[in-house]
Amino acid sequence: MNNMKQEHIIDVISLLFTIILLGGLINELTRRQQNFQFLYENLKDLEEFFILPEATAQSEPSWFGFLLAMRPNSPFTRHQVVQYLENHKIGTRLLFAGNLLRQPAYQNISCRIIGHLENSDLVMNQVFWVGVFPGISKEMLDYIVEMFHRGVKESFQVF
Repeated sequence: MNNMKQEHIIDVISLLFTIILLGGLINELTRRQQNFQFLYENLKDLEEFFILPEATAQSEPSWFGFLLAMRPNSPFTRHQVVQYLENHKIGTRLLFAGNLLRQPAYQNISCRIIGHLENSDLVMNQVFWVGVFPGISKEMLDYIVEMFHRGVKESFQVF
């Protein structure tokens, strides 16, 4: 009987830890979604320069980052935008992928290629993202948005 009580107590403790962890995970997912939505709403006016990410219909993703692609007619390059943001202490990342056949490790491999892979090249050459980490504060999000808008006005020139 004593053994059963101990096992029951361990089960209850395990359940409580699971509930606590799930609560934290749900909070993290919610914050990521809120941060994504904030950036989307506040950068939407820059769509003439950037292609903004959108969720697939009837989905509710937990975004890892806010992915942006440079529009082909943009007056500045991805490199200029990334350098500008990095110089203003906003971390960016390039998306690893795109056209893997252009990566040194995959050159000269035997493979079948269908089409010209324009979209893969676009991802490789024009896409970057900024984070939506749950620890990003409202002030930080405001700063990110401000730097994007200021960058457009300054043509993302790095001084």
